[in-house]
Amino acid sequence: MTQVPGTYNLTIKEKNMNSKKFFSNFTIIIQQAVKLNNKRRKYGISSLEDEVEDLDDEEFKQGLRMIIDEVSIAIVDEIMSNKISFIKDKYEHRYKTIVKRAVLGIHEGLDNRNLFFVLLSLADLPPKEQREIEYKILDMPYDSPPENSEDDDAEIMITDGLDEDSAEEIKKRLYDFDAIMQLGDRDIQKVFRDLDSSDLAKALKPAGKKAREKIFRNLSKRAGSMMREDMEYMGPIHLTDAEKAQQIIIDIITRLENAGEII
Repeated sequence: MTQVPGTYNLTIKEKNMNSKKFFSNFTIIIQQAVKLNNKRRKYGISSLEDEVEDLDDEEFKQGLRMIIDEVSIAIVDEIMSNKISFIKDKYEHRYKTIVKRAVLGIHEGLDNRNLFFVLLSLADLPPKEQREIEYKILDMPYDSPPENSEDDDAEIMITDGLDEDSAEEIKKRLYDFDAIMQLGDRDIQKVFRDLDSSDLAKALKPAGKKAREKIFRNLSKRAGSMMREDMEYMGPIHLTDAEKAQQIIIDIITRLENAGEII
């Protein structure tokens, strides 16, 4: 469907917004966006239909209704951008831009962590408020071990196309995950900044208990929970896909080491 049904409110009522109100509204919208995106990634966009009706922000509600109804994303983007263009108040303009990006990000099915940081980057918050948002949404500092961490068995991997000796050699290397085990916690967190969580989920599939504990210790409770859900939803993956994901992490570590950002 590419046309816009006549049931959408295509006008916008501008409000004057101060920095305090902006921060409050932004905190709410980013929480809702991450929650809805998590559900969308697991169950599909149509699963959001009932949730949308409980949203307070009209533009967020209307944008999500359109993508649920399969309106062309280019049209959704244009409609929301046109409405924003008439807003004069700088905080309201910035806030509605964030709302639009949340809608587009949910449509894309962005990785939850990436969606969070994309929206955070648009907010242009002072460092203190940015840290507050991170603590509130991601439950930092990172101090949560993974559930069931007593289980030392890596997940079952698909090895089709690999001979037995090659598969066992790859499994041993991926299980140990030496590239991560040699890093301190602060350096691991720097690596996470440049890493898609889907790659991290794949990399963790064959990893052993110690490697998983180290990774989850450096994730917030919320991010750790999302990561476990992503890994469970992903199901068994091919051993070579896990190997490629760990190589992505190794490449990031090498780049950061060469730049002097990690030791």
